Amino acid sequence: METLASTVLTTASIVVFYLLLLTCLVLLLILGFRSLRSNKKPGAPGPKPWPLIGSLHLMDGYKIPFAAFTELSQKYGNIFSIKLGNSWCVVVNDPKDVKEVLITKGAHFDGRPTLRRFDVLFGGDKENSLAFCNNSMAQKKRRQILQKFTFPHLNSDLGITLDRLCQEECNQLIAIIQEKASFCETIDLKPLIIKGCANIFSQYFCSTERFDYENYNFAQYCNSFDEIFWEVNNGRAVDFLPWLMPFYENSTACFAMKKATCVVRSFVKEFIINAKRLSQGPHANSSTPKDFLDTIMVYLNDEKSLKQEAILTSQTALFALEDILGGHSAVANIILRILYDISLQKEYAAKITGQIEIVQSDKIGLISLEEKHRLPVIVAAMHETIRLTCSPIVPHQATQDSSIGGHLVPKDTVIFVNNHALNMSDKFWNSPSKYDPIRFIDTSTGDFVKPSHFQPFSMGKRSCMGYKMVHNIAFSLVANILLHFDLESPSNSEKSIPLGMLALPSKPFEFTIRPKQKKKLSRNNFQRRNFA
Repeated sequence: METLASTVLTTASIVVFYLLLLTCLVLLLILGFRSLRSNKKPGAPGPKPWPLIGSLHLMDGYKIPFAAFTELSQKYGNIFSIKLGNSWCVVVNDPKDVKEVLITKGAHFDGRPTLRRFDVLFGGDKENSLAFCNNSMAQKKRRQILQKFTFPHLNSDLGITLDRLCQEECNQLIAIIQEKASFCETIDLKPLIIKGCANIFSQYFCSTERFDYENYNFAQYCNSFDEIFWEVNNGRAVDFLPWLMPFYENSTACFAMKKATCVVRSFVKEFIINAKRLSQGPHANSSTPKDFLDTIMVYLNDEKSLKQEAILTSQTALFALEDILGGHSAVANIILRILYDISLQKEYAAKITGQIEIVQSDKIGLISLEEKHRLPVIVAAMHETIRLTCSPIVPHQATQDSSIGGHLVPKDTVIFVNNHALNMSDKFWNSPSKYDPIRFIDTSTGDFVKPSHFQPFSMGKRSCMGYKMVHNIAFSLVANILLHFDLESPSNSEKSIPLGMLALPSKPFEFTIRPKQKKKLSRNNFQRRNFA
């Protein structure tokens, strides 16, 4: 009898399970069909969407995800529409149409789609983010404050400060690499370069003391930002299928992000903001700010700024600080990719070495930002790595009914600028899949030249606020590392370098390091230039 009862109960449980599953599927199908009817379709041609997933299945199987857009453009044209999950999107693939989106009608397309996955990172509100927010008054205020610091002229006080900090950190970094290379030729450069970039960012934007690479709290802070950068760069199905959010919220990735954001917040409050307050004392003069943190301290200290009507609240100011400090992860990952690409190209590495030796033949010490114009091969290598990486530009969203190339674009449509088509097209580049930094060198003058159709950091009012920081810090670290070392990548590392994103996995990134025959640097014997 017990066996019979157990069998009946088991059978009933199975029936109930399948009934519940069928009910869920029916509800999802209903929601899918409703979304097909409720969203306005753009006027551009495109593939017919499936219920629920739209045309997400067409994005599968590509090494660089946006390569799918390039292939679809061959069938539907330079401007086409596609439904991804429940979001109608328009993809632009031609420089003329990109300019219409970003410049000519920039005010029509300066919004950002809501990606609920990022709620975990920005306190449940995308407006706390610098990159993923709409172009609100708060965003305009943040850009206005940041512009002075992220676009410093090299001969200005801020430019001179940045150059000094880069050289001082390069001195520390090179000395550490030399020490490690004396014990083992194969070195994991990733944590060292990340910490070097983090030090430059925190000292430049916040005037902190330099953090030692062995400092546990600093290492956790850097690791957490690296994990966050990896998660942000990885696309997830939940970004276009928001009904999957409950599953994401219970995933390992989500728990890891919550932990990482807590580590970052704790470090920023204790070792950056509170350290600044202690150094300033109770009678600090906020009317003469010397760095970004000084400038926003008035918002961080003012309890009245908690009110929602304030242009910048203490909350948005705190997130802005964390956001800009987190830019060190992007710079570090780009530097690692540049060094990796150069290490695979012995002939080009020799050209860089030759140019560095010419520049440094009459100088002692490290390479300054002032030498950037004399080292176009390094600048070209930076841009070639960024071109081949093909990291996507953050999507835009239509803030009103508009048009692109004569095609209707309804309000709330998501706009993708397909930089894969712009970076990898035979129309714009000779042998686009080949690594060839010389394509950025004017053969008649030897100067670096960037084509107008190559805009990896976007353009217009929503362009990347930190791209000059990327240029300057990446140049300084790459030039000075190559000044002191010959690098070689392990033969099996090529398969582990993901394309279509700037981020690298949170695991070792090793190089074989051979110091060049130069005087070894000590961490304590750096001779400063006269930066006054």
